[in-house]
Amino acid sequence: MASQEPQSPKARGFLQRNALLLWIVGSIIAVLALGTGIYFPVSAGQCWWPNDPCPKPPDEPPDVIIEVGGSMFNPEGDDRLGDEYVCIYNREGEPVDMAGWTLSDAAGEEYHFSAFELGPRAHVRVHTASGTDTASDLFWGKAAAVWTNSGDTAKLVDAHGDEVYVKSFGPRPDGDATDECGALGSPTPTHTPTRTPSPTHTSIPAPTITPTYRPMPTLTITPTSVPTPTPSPTPPIDCSRDLYNCPDFRTCPEVMEVFNACPGDPNKLDGNDDGIPCESLCR
Repeated sequence: MASQEPQSPKARGFLQRNALLLWIVGSIIAVLALGTGIYFPVSAGQCWWPNDPCPKPPDEPPDVIIEVGGSMFNPEGDDRLGDEYVCIYNREGEPVDMAGWTLSDAAGEEYHFSAFELGPRAHVRVHTASGTDTASDLFWGKAAAVWTNSGDTAKLVDAHGDEVYVKSFGPRPDGDATDECGALGSPTPTHTPTRTPSPTHTSIPAPTITPTYRPMPTLTITPTSVPTPTPSPTPPIDCSRDLYNCPDFRTCPEVMEVFNACPGDPNKLDGNDDGIPCESLCR
């Protein structure tokens, strides 16, 4: 192995004389680099500068799902074409550009999205029949039903050909939609605590004592007021984190109150994304 040549005295002298200058130049370069938006990841989802979440990697698909519980794969009767639709829900906090995306079934039938943007925490129905497209309803233009009543697979693919969401389902009963399309995307209801009305106190009249032998002063009894208890308000539902679990509830209405109040199901009450939370209580 060749030995490393020692640093010349001239080079060492230059570095010693200009150490401060070199440090200043290096600092300026670092500040300029940070000012141009260069990120330095230090942990998953967190960047060193600025102290904000790192930009989403371009290959990470958006959080867009097929809401099975809000879809009508098997309309009532003899599969009326106009009643068949698929409900798609954007769980992102920002709009998703769906131009170039496709929705398909197991047989390879494909609906192609043209210029369309799905708003944050919004939904859109893709109808099998023909119609006029709107912000909440798109139309495939098919002459016959697409989705198989005995079971099918719905798949969303983005403009790059990457699978965004795939959902298979079994046999569907007539009128199988169990929820309104977009129930997950509805605004969070304001929870108003129930207050118990204060009890009404009835004043008791003071008795009058009549003396037998000589007049006596009238004795007046003043009733003691009992302070009205202040009811404790029911705490609001916290949707900021995974706080509630199915064993915490006793009835299905309690489950649905939390499920409908928290868009995106942060508590993972609907583990299989079929639109029915805590199925042991809500079946």
